[in-house]
Amino acid sequence: MAIFMRAKLQRVKELYTTGGASEVGRGIKDFIYYRFFNRTDVDYHGERVDNHERWEYIEPEVSDAGSVIDIGCAEGFFTRRAAATGAFSLGIDYKESRVQRARERADNIDGCGFVKWDINSANVTKLPEVDVILFMTVHHHWEKASGLDTAEWMFQVVMDRCDVLVYEPPGDRPLLKNENGLLDPADSMEYYTGRLEALYGDAIDIRRAQMFEHTKEFKNERGDPVFIIDTTGFELDESATGSPDP
Repeated sequence: MAIFMRAKLQRVKELYTTGGASEVGRGIKDFIYYRFFNRTDVDYHGERVDNHERWEYIEPEVSDAGSVIDIGCAEGFFTRRAAATGAFSLGIDYKESRVQRARERADNIDGCGFVKWDINSANVTKLPEVDVILFMTVHHHWEKASGLDTAEWMFQVVMDRCDVLVYEPPGDRPLLKNENGLLDPADSMEYYTGRLEALYGDAIDIRRAQMFEHTKEFKNERGDPVFIIDTTGFELDESATGSPDP
């Protein structure tokens, strides 16, 4: 309960810093709608209290970038901040409602755009080449929709399209095929580091990695690792359609 209340107070502080009293009011309204009326169209990024913390960690990789793509951008929290550094920033999300809210909030930000795009194996190769790609809490959704092998190949396409990948896998579940149950967040850093090294070896360079423990505003405590990966040495096998498990 103490962690839950601290999370609430931190979220109010973040909302006020972002947009003053009106933003606090919007956040409270979303909380009430979700908590008591089972509404699922509230802000995705509004659920997390570690957004500013994660941005401070990511910003050094983005500040010198000319172009950024944010895959699974939701309401555009990170896309907008990347644009504010001077980078051309494109946010991609499969939900029209999220893209619409993202556009409304970025109305006066130069170099910031959003597109509704349900990325899948048939169109992922249309991703343009950019300096940095943010790929945060998306991988497991691709795996659920397309299977592990196809999702891993799509992940490789993403790595091929950037020089730096900001990768946040889910800290509470594994991605390995035939592995059941949930993953203890305390073990997720070791798990995903080992997975990346086993699959890609020297083709990638994990420059930094950090755990972010957070309480989602409407859910339970969780911790996710965030990796900063240099992908300049990675080359996509254009003939491959999937990746074997390590």
